[in-house]
Amino acid sequence: MERANGWQLQSETRKRDRIRELLLQGFDATEIAGILYEERGCGTHRSEVSVVRSRLVRAGKMEVTRNGRAIAVDGVRFPSINAAALAHGVSRQCAHKRFTSASFPTWVYLED
Repeated sequence: MERANGWQLQSETRKRDRIRELLLQGFDATEIAGILYEERGCGTHRSEVSVVRSRLVRAGKMEVTRNGRAIAVDGVRFPSINAAALAHGVSRQCAHKRFTSASFPTWVYLED
């Protein structure tokens, strides 16, 4: 019984390592679940990917943006609308309106 648990633990560790590797390559949770299913014949739940992603973010090895679109304001790059809003002292809603307004031509989305 002890050996079976050891094998299971080792398998879960390898699975987390593979999830970490795929996250750092830029895959999202759904893609990772599909890749793991193809590679191992078993699926993974999106929450497992979320746990690994959270650890990477806390360790400073990964940056998270909600929609993956970087932005620039007056030539300064920001990872998200929230970051730009904080830097300019406005609300997130106000910053979003500036991106859609012709009155603020320097607030633009960047193509990655």
